[in-house]
Amino acid sequence: MTKILTRMERNEVLSLQEGARYISCVSGTIWITSKNCQRDTFLREGDNLQIEGMRRICVQAIRDAEIALG
Repeated sequence: MTKILTRMERNEVLSLQEGARYISCVSGTIWITSKNCQRDTFLREGDNLQIEGMRRICVQAIRDAEIALG
């Protein structure tokens, strides 16, 4: 499985389309919301979230962060 690492600065927003299966917070803190999900999620360093099936995913760095998508 391919893993993509991305650095995000504090308050930076990343919009994800369908295709990614998971997101991992390698460092920092991120906030994740999705159009078809009833609750938002916060990930801290070492946390993972399966995002397969989620649509229109928005990821915001609460502080400088590095994320992995796969």
